[in-house]
Amino acid sequence: MDLAHAAGDNLLSKGVVPAPDVIKIDTEGHKLVVLRGLRETILRHRPIIFLAHISLTDADILGSLPDDYEVFSVSSSSGSLARGIDRSRGHNSVVAHRDSQWHTLLR
Repeated sequence: MDLAHAAGDNLLSKGVVPAPDVIKIDTEGHKLVVLRGLRETILRHRPIIFLAHISLTDADILGSLPDDYEVFSVSSSSGSLARGIDRSRGHNSVVAHRDSQWHTLLR
């Protein structure tokens, strides 16, 4: 099956989509491609990111995010948050810019 695709940065720069406040990424093996395609959007607009990362290493996750973002692991059983990547809690994370309103709420 052929699907049309475009980098999120290109869609935003052309005015096709508005700047996001929230991004949810669960793309079954294509997460790094999605993050690369949103690099400028993430740097400029600082959205909160919900990331399913069962197929990514910790280095993949941290290396694909700007330095001023922090990762919070989401517990699969309770939904509670903990700073950092903790795979014993599950394979989902919330990622927020350190200066954002979201980061203040997540801490």
